[in-house]
Amino acid sequence: MVYDPDGHGIASDIDGRFEVMAARPVEWLELHCLGYRVRSIPVKQAVPPGELVVRLTPAPVQIGDVVIQPSESPALRVVRGTVARRGRYSPDMQPGYSFIAYSKLTLSGEEKMEDFRLDAPLALAGQLLVSETLVKHRYAGGRHCDSIMVARTSGLKNRALPLRPSSFQSLNFLADEVHILGARYVSPLSERGLRIYRYHVQDTVVSLQGDTIYTIAFSPRRPFSTIGLTGALYISVWDFAPRVAMAWGRGDEESASYGFEVRQQYNAYGDSVWFADGLRCVVRVPDSALRIDVETHLRDVQLGREANLPVWDVADMAETGANPMGDSLLRNYRATPLTRADTATYRVVDSLGQEAGIDRVVSLLSPLQDGLLPLGPLQIDLAQLLDFNSAEGVRVGLGVGSNTRRFQRVQVGGYGAYGFRDKHWKYGGHVNLKLHGASECYLKFGYSHDLARLGESSLYKQGPELLMEIYMNRVDYTSTASVAFGGRIHGRLQYWLAGRWDNVYNASGLGYPTLRPDGFLQGDRDDYQLVRGTAMVRWAPQSYLQLDGRGISELRPGDFSLELGFEVGAMPRHLAERYYRLQGQLSHTASWLERGKLHSRLGWGFTVGHYPLARGFFSQGGGGSWISIMAFHAFATAPWGYYYHDAQAEGHWLYDGRPWLALPVSKNWRPGLAVAANAGWGQQWHNVMRADGHRYPSMQKGFYEVGMGIVGLLGEILSGGESCLLCYYRVGPYMSGDWRQNITLVFTLAKTLD
Repeated sequence: MVYDPDGHGIASDIDGRFEVMAARPVEWLELHCLGYRVRSIPVKQAVPPGELVVRLTPAPVQIGDVVIQPSESPALRVVRGTVARRGRYSPDMQPGYSFIAYSKLTLSGEEKMEDFRLDAPLALAGQLLVSETLVKHRYAGGRHCDSIMVARTSGLKNRALPLRPSSFQSLNFLADEVHILGARYVSPLSERGLRIYRYHVQDTVVSLQGDTIYTIAFSPRRPFSTIGLTGALYISVWDFAPRVAMAWGRGDEESASYGFEVRQQYNAYGDSVWFADGLRCVVRVPDSALRIDVETHLRDVQLGREANLPVWDVADMAETGANPMGDSLLRNYRATPLTRADTATYRVVDSLGQEAGIDRVVSLLSPLQDGLLPLGPLQIDLAQLLDFNSAEGVRVGLGVGSNTRRFQRVQVGGYGAYGFRDKHWKYGGHVNLKLHGASECYLKFGYSHDLARLGESSLYKQGPELLMEIYMNRVDYTSTASVAFGGRIHGRLQYWLAGRWDNVYNASGLGYPTLRPDGFLQGDRDDYQLVRGTAMVRWAPQSYLQLDGRGISELRPGDFSLELGFEVGAMPRHLAERYYRLQGQLSHTASWLERGKLHSRLGWGFTVGHYPLARGFFSQGGGGSWISIMAFHAFATAPWGYYYHDAQAEGHWLYDGRPWLALPVSKNWRPGLAVAANAGWGQQWHNVMRADGHRYPSMQKGFYEVGMGIVGLLGEILSGGESCLLCYYRVGPYMSGDWRQNITLVFTLAKTLD
């Protein structure tokens, strides 16, 4: 569109909108569209939006002879040029940047939804929800940090459902992977993309600046259809910079069926750094006639690294919804004013939400994602209701604590449980004090009477080790009092200090059992007491370090974490006969969309002193999208009073293969086959001196296992979850000679609470 005699003009954005920013009043507009005659329109007065209709007359374009020379496809050549310049064009390849992102989400329903919603005015046009978010986004040193400035959601007055700019799609296609609705795909503008995609020129246009832009369609080759996208790229031939990227596809068949379409419009900032400053995502759910529209616009883009980034990748989100200051900020950053349907949705749904008390319902249900059921000032720990393991058989219990929404700085709780096989009551309680919110600094006091797993170390913050608990059949009971202090420094270094007193009841009758090539070593049968002090740090240089309730960091593919721990312990009656333990562990996760994931773990440790507990290897198996945590421990032990030195090194690897060969049972049920491999090796050197001078040899452990099974076993029944059944066969020096005893069936079931 040209708007003055000097030839100044603008092109439409990805939504087909024009926005003229002229230095002097515009008297006429001139529309240029390939294949149509130029049309001039006089502008005499302001025209309301949506009321100007222009009809163009077709005009064929005569093109001269075209000579085709046999060489590399022009589409592939252009894409190669873009990939070669990613280091200069990609924002994430720069030292740092920041911007403010405005995002708007609208949820609408058509005919099928009319039976399920209240009658609404015609102005709603089927819209059910509107949500707006303003985010300050900062990037430096591989870290993305989002701070929620304003968030407003229709129907929620005191709360909001904030959106991050990357909630629905990646911020650009100039990376190795593109994330859309939580799924990972190979980017068409990457080295891997050159191998798995087909490219062909679909169209050629000339911009108003005289730049030739190729429209290049791309689609994945057949073997890579599950990790590739279908779409189109608009790339300049002059500098190989992307102008527009579009992609579309379908969601995972194991969950509800849906289709999506994403569009990104790129503009240059600084020295040719191309930001996708206009993003659009449309999601359609045909079965329910639902449609989700998300648009994001970047403003105030600044290049250059900031001095300090926030500690967290997501700052504390504003609890307040609509307010005068928030409305003013949203108006300043909206790309276009709210439509009449948006305004009506806010007005009608806000009134309905206030009448129905939606704020209160959301406040009550939000803790469910952490396994907590709020009941007034209390909350029920759902994880304590039912459990199963070999020692207790069926375990039932009840855990009650203070409501974390009402009491954020001080939390008090307790639990009681009973095992039907061992006929033993277990109980415990805790008091947690939140000292400083920004650094997650806390102080915890606890007491419990429960099972004691042989050989456990206070150096590890135990996560979910389901199979380890199922397979343990020899346990002791312990009454434990503990105190812990911990926190976080600069968001990447996690630390904690702990003290613990244990009164161990030797119910196993083995004392300190040892699994060794020469059999079991019978230990002391007496009960004993133990005091321990622990100091530990965890460092994850490239991780976002989002934490769950157990304080476990979530690693992205390619990241690693390093843990160092120190422990000292002794029996109260023999404080002079202490032991010291120092150990470390390095973990790394590699991920390939074509093949799957490889989890690696390297550990080492050294212990010296009078050591009363069972001594085991670090390896507790691994985990992945389709594999439960596998547990295998080998113990080397000396009864109390036997002085020894102990050192060990261990490696553990777990391969989680990508599912393949989907079986089309029905439209939404397509289970596939999965392959997994688990391997570990460890060497333990120790010098155990018995009273009669007898020495015990060092030991080594090695095993490997291969599993195959079905993924998506309960596809239609478990919508939005994961289910798989795998059969493992394990080989190693301590496995049984009967092959039937080395087979393990693993069933994994995971469901996300919506």
